[in-house]
Amino acid sequence: MALAELNKASDSLIEGEGECIGIPQIRTGVTICLEKLGKRFSGKYYVKGTTHTINSSGYRTRFSVKRNAL
Repeated sequence: MALAELNKASDSLIEGEGECIGIPQIRTGVTICLEKLGKRFSGKYYVKGTTHTINSSGYRTRFSVKRNAL
């Protein structure tokens, strides 16, 4: 029971935002793997929100993620 409470409390222990070339598969509710961020931050993240834009710079995807660090 204590472990369940700890997991719940640490659910958003690591959060972040990123931007990349346009990737339509990145959308709210999916899990993505972020790499080359060092041992602590590389790994699977849950996508909390996304914004896809097309402008003179091309197609871009901005996203926010969270990860349970346990």
